[in-house]
Amino acid sequence: RNRIARVTHAGVKAGSGSAGPVYLYHNTIWSRSPGAAGFVSEGAFEGLVSRNNLIVVPGVGWLVEADRANDFDFDVVYAGEGVADWAGERHATLASWCAAAAQECSGLPASEDVLNPDGGQWAPSAGEGHRDKAVPIAGINDEFVGAGPDHGYLEAPAGAVGD
Repeated sequence: RNRIARVTHAGVKAGSGSAGPVYLYHNTIWSRSPGAAGFVSEGAFEGLVSRNNLIVVPGVGWLVEADRANDFDFDVVYAGEGVADWAGERHATLASWCAAAAQECSGLPASEDVLNPDGGQWAPSAGEGHRDKAVPIAGINDEFVGAGPDHGYLEAPAGAVGD
């Protein structure tokens, strides 16, 4: 679990020729820098499994140059320039990316206000309906508050603001 904040290019970057398995679970990637992306792979990259991440960026959420064996799903994404750029094709919504590439079919859209870093709120806001909605992963998010795990790196405490 990581909080990756105020990035200027990409929250997570994978290089050409990289191969997994790589598990990207329960990270929060947030930025206001114009064009900043959540995840960028430059060249062929395969073997990534992404789950329960919370991405709020003004650029593209997922920028993946080649259509390889990767598995993106169950993430919460707000991306001002589109949810994904997959093998050169831009997808404005999770539904579009799911239909075209079977990626993020269980992902959830968010508004850019799902987090309030300036107010110290790094867990998903209760008003967006993203608390207790992350997929359970044995040994990773077994200890949670509420009915289920939260997306992102931080579990919202019981009685948190917005509950």
